[in-house]
Amino acid sequence: MSTKLLHIFLFALLAVSCFAGKRGLAWPWNGVAQDFGLFANSGKIGWVYNWESWRPAGLPGRFEYVAMQRTASGIQNLRGNMQNNHAKVLLGFNEPDIGSQANMSPDTAVNLWRQYINPVAKQFGLRVGSPAISNGANGINWLKSFMNKCSGCRVDFVACHWYGPSFEHFRSHIENVHRNFPNKRIWVTEFALQGNPSAGAQQNFMRQATAYLESSGFVERYSWFGAFRGGAGNNLIGGNGGLTNLGRAYN
Repeated sequence: MSTKLLHIFLFALLAVSCFAGKRGLAWPWNGVAQDFGLFANSGKIGWVYNWESWRPAGLPGRFEYVAMQRTASGIQNLRGNMQNNHAKVLLGFNEPDIGSQANMSPDTAVNLWRQYINPVAKQFGLRVGSPAISNGANGINWLKSFMNKCSGCRVDFVACHWYGPSFEHFRSHIENVHRNFPNKRIWVTEFALQGNPSAGAQQNFMRQATAYLESSGFVERYSWFGAFRGGAGNNLIGGNGGLTNLGRAYN
């Protein structure tokens, strides 16, 4: 390939990467392939992750797939999965600060990162997100400990989650994450209003939150929780397979 053609090719790759935009889909591992069609014409949504490192069946080419190593389980298979999923970004462990999720100490996460995440990231030229912390009492301190101990680890951006009572609480938490990690951009990979809010309250929160995230210079990407069927609470898809009001707003 000539130098000129190589430059054109690299520019095209950059354009595709930039097209993905900020807004993404948190896709269930057992999601229905045809449901991708509900979001295929969105002018906002450009990327998808499914808490796993295998590519969802039926994912349209217009969406960027982002892989994740959700827990320590199966991490020895990560290299093989990354060879086949065409992902260029890898998210780290899911809520390691919570016992019911990845549930590991910063020391354990550091060891796994050095043994598996770093070599895989180097081999495939991946961008890597930090372990995705919750907004629980220990989340930020857990990640600070991990970052301090994981000298030389590949962490390109910080991933975090939020569930709580109000937009003001949400904004305060995201800005607190930014204050603690000012040199890293942020991905908010799960968020929704908590506490059995009304449908109107959830929609109003979504409008405020997405407007804030879109306008924030330190937020790189975000994904609502989640693109599930069911129609209740914070689901984007109804039980009949159509978009909920939330889904239409997010789309």
